[in-house]
Amino acid sequence: MNRLLRRISTVAACAAIALAAASVSADVAPADRAAARALFDQARSLAKEGKYTEACPKFEESQRLDPGMGTLFNLADCHEHAGRTATAWTLFLEVASQAKSSGQPDREKAARQRASSLEATLSRLTVAVPSASEIPGLEVRRDGFLVGKPLWGAPVPVDPGPHTLEATAPGRKKWTQTVQVGSAGAAATAT
Repeated sequence: MNRLLRRISTVAACAAIALAAASVSADVAPADRAAARALFDQARSLAKEGKYTEACPKFEESQRLDPGMGTLFNLADCHEHAGRTATAWTLFLEVASQAKSSGQPDREKAARQRASSLEATLSRLTVAVPSASEIPGLEVRRDGFLVGKPLWGAPVPVDPGPHTLEATAPGRKKWTQTVQVGSAGAAATAT
């Protein structure tokens, strides 16, 4: 009886996974799938030529139109070659997570190895907010995205290059600063 129940639950689990995959796949219009494939092929050609700044947006749009683990891996690789190490690191970790969930240990291992090799080279930016500046309603943004209070004072991986920080609070003048973060494990702080 236990054997029968295990077999039934295994079949049910496989059917659920297949249905979930089919529904995700069914959500993509054939025209979008074709466009995604064309963009992917163009991006691969550009990447082979070393034209990563042109290839990455095509991989991104391909991924948006028809998300796939292979496209995500190629996008991570593209960002790594373009010098956007924190973005590449994050995407490789996402591929590893997806591969683990879908039972692809070789792909998971490859993605984790790529992420691990990038980790030591990650540049970090610390947003320091002095306690005297912590007033009610204070919001801090990095490149337009909210930096929550738990991240204040924490070195966070970022891509090398300029990052714009803004602080706003009710009744106060907006504060803006651009911080240049170096590459190869550089660290910067904005106060």
